[in-house]
Amino acid sequence: MTRIYLQYCDISIEAGADCPVQHRQQLTIERETLESAGNSIPTLNSADVAQVFSLGLSVVMLFFLLGRGVGAVLNLIRRG
Repeated sequence: MTRIYLQYCDISIEAGADCPVQHRQQLTIERETLESAGNSIPTLNSADVAQVFSLGLSVVMLFFLLGRGVGAVLNLIRRG
């Protein structure tokens, strides 16, 4: 296993400026861990995307039609 040592400064400094010694931090990580975390964006399954889209569209259409129906009933009540 290959270890990778990362050194960073825990305060904000200008580019190219040296970090004060008391603010230097070091992090050790395995190379395999970095390689496995390299692809953070999962691949999308088109069937799952289609199901979520159709569910969302169905909810929107349901509330639209419900609103139109309630509006029609209230309009009938108002006009007598």
